[in-house]
Amino acid sequence: MNANENLRLVVNLITTQNTKNLANFILKLNRNERNNFIKANNKPSWMKTWLRNKHNFTNAEINNRVKKQGARNTFKRYINSLEKFKANNMKLSRHMNPENPPPFVKLQINNKGHIELEPVCANNHSKGIYIHYGITNPLYRGQKIGYRLRKVAVNAALNSKIPLYQISQNIEKLVKQGNLPISGKIMKSLGAEQLNYAPPCRGENKRNKNNYAFVVGAAPRFKRPTRL
Repeated sequence: MNANENLRLVVNLITTQNTKNLANFILKLNRNERNNFIKANNKPSWMKTWLRNKHNFTNAEINNRVKKQGARNTFKRYINSLEKFKANNMKLSRHMNPENPPPFVKLQINNKGHIELEPVCANNHSKGIYIHYGITNPLYRGQKIGYRLRKVAVNAALNSKIPLYQISQNIEKLVKQGNLPISGKIMKSLGAEQLNYAPPCRGENKRNKNNYAFVVGAAPRFKRPTRL
């Protein structure tokens, strides 16, 4: 029995809940183990115990692999959610191994406009997703292209329970200086929370008061009460 193979199987099952992995795992169990597994209320915990007893893996070894695999799977899980919510006239292009990390996907409506999404942190994909770039062809402005694309991105974030961040900047000078950029207005209309701090790993993008940061699906950050 290959210890590393079983470790990979259990870790993938815990992090993806893939039914094919589940079937493969059950086939590795004897009758008594199978009955105990089916009765177990906390199946991830039961599988970790099974690994420890079978192959002497420590809790730290197992949990570390689960954490790393979960981080790798976060962006893929978000992409799968995008596929679920995108409209028929939208195309999703995947760029999973670019020359300059992180990986990204491009969601577009023909040649009318697109947004690019990537992990908010290049070295830790579990932190959330970031709308890195978005543009609408000038010929199609006023048709809610940016709204429709971001609505899919927001729905995918809420469905997958992965935070979605955006920093809105008035790069094309489409609004008066000091006013909320159009992409920021879109995010607010979609229920995003406006932040007074930069998203994780994106401090360099929030340089001054004219940069507006937003998030969907993240727990609020509360300031520590001031001492009296």
